[in-house]
Amino acid sequence: LLRSERRRWPLYLGVALAASTLANIAMGETVEIGLGLSACNTLGLVPAALLLLRLSGPAPDLSRRENMIAYGLVACIGMSALSAVPASLLLHFLANAALGRVWQSWFLSDALGMVTVGPALAAVLPLRPVGLFPFLRDGRRRRTMVVMAVVLAAAIAIFRQPDDLLLPLVFPLMLLATLDRGFAGAA
Repeated sequence: LLRSERRRWPLYLGVALAASTLANIAMGETVEIGLGLSACNTLGLVPAALLLLRLSGPAPDLSRRENMIAYGLVACIGMSALSAVPASLLLHFLANAALGRVWQSWFLSDALGMVTVGPALAAVLPLRPVGLFPFLRDGRRRRTMVVMAVVLAAAIAIFRQPDDLLLPLVFPLMLLATLDRGFAGAA
């Protein structure tokens, strides 16, 4: 949404809602739960995008530190936390799921998605022509590979655990990669 004209938002949101609903149903959810969970995710994007545009201006450049911090706070933390509330209530009432457990799982997975997908899209769909991979230039390849190897090794160790106790460590690792290598480098 940050990279598009506001008049196109309804179309993009509609396509996202439909695709997410179909994916949820294909994964075994009922139509009600699939649509409800998709709505929680999709509708949370609008206030986050509006706030980010207000904080970062009409053409937010996520390679700028202040815009990256705003994105992290608003989209990765704020939107993920807020969209987890109706999602956990929906699953509690329709599937008898534990509120706290669902909220935690939703928040962590949403935040992880926003940390990884948003920067990747920002790197691939720049507002103005820029080099997509500046972190691989100017003799920075070795440091980039070390940072990526550390993040990859930690992610593998975290996701191989039988429970999700270590999952909160993903966000600081991605933040480290983002601060060190920029959004394109973290993506």
